[in-house]
This record gives sequence, C-alpha cells and structure tokens, in this order.
Amino acid sequence: MATLYLYLLVVIRITVYVVSYFNEESSLSHFLSFTMDPMSIGMMILGIISIYGFLPQSIKLGATRKAFYLGIVYTVLALTISYAVLNLILTATEYAVVQRFTIESIALSDIWHYLITLFLSFLFG
Repeated sequence: MATLYLYLLVVIRITVYVVSYFNEESSLSHFLSFTMDPMSIGMMILGIISIYGFLPQSIKLGATRKAFYLGIVYTVLALTISYAVLNLILTATEYAVVQRFTIESIALSDIWHYLITLFLSFLFG
C-alpha cells in the first residue's frame, strides 16, 4: 500500500513537471519538500490505525502495553528512516534527470526536518 502511495506521488510529480514546462513562471521545490505534507498526513493515519486497530488485538494475545508501545516506537523509527531514505533517493534521481544537482541542493537540515516531522506525525496520530 505504501509503495502504491509513493508511485502515485511520483506520477503526480512528473505531471507537475510537465505542466510547469509549459508555464514559465512556475517554481518547483525538490521532491523531499513536495512529499512532506502528504507523508505527514499518511503517518498520522498510520498512527491512528496502529493504536485503534492493533492495541486491543495485542492485549488479547497477551502483550503488555509497554511492549506494544515499545514495538510501535521501533516500527515508526524504521518506517520513518526508510521513507526518508527512499525519498532522498528519489530526490537525487530527480536532480540527476533534471540536471540541476548541486551539493547544496539537498541540505542536511531538510533531511533531519523530514525525519522529525514524520516521526512526530505518527506519534501525534
């Protein structure tokens, strides 16, 4: 499901490039900032589903709440890092294809901001 969501974002991004090709006044941000809001909303929905969908089932199977929440934190860390790395690869690919890649293009602060935002979006969900 998450892979389909990411494919959909890539298709939307390609469509934005095609439309901006014909519009000279458009300015495009990189893919990492393009996916920030949709991924944050997606992580909030995953956070809501993980608590309301899986907590009662885990309690019935004998897991403690502490173990459940610890497992959720480990899962969201892995999910956040994997999403950030995958989006960073797609951003680098975008810059390579469009040929506007520079070292300053992808700032390290953007990546940390992306990681923290996705992690907190999941936890607040």
